[in-house]
Amino acid sequence: MLLYGAHDQQSGVPVISFNIDGLPAEEVAYALDSAYDIAVRSGLHCASQAHRITGTEKVGAVRVSFGHHTTVDDVSCFLEAVAEIVARV
Repeated sequence: MLLYGAHDQQSGVPVISFNIDGLPAEEVAYALDSAYDIAVRSGLHCASQAHRITGTEKVGAVRVSFGHHTTVDDVSCFLEAVAEIVARV
């Protein structure tokens, strides 16, 4: 799994972009939505320069964001879902 962007707790940005080796971003987004009821975005996210920097301008990425009402259980479910998807690749 490839993570893009700031990953420290001090960044203040509740957004994570990632790709799973061997799976297109849209397939990961579809799997999270259809099998786990987790909404994410896939694609270029109107950020062409960011995708040029991360090398994802041709494939895009999956983007998940966390809000004020996101719970620890929500994050745990997301991490478990991604781990299951990775295990199937």
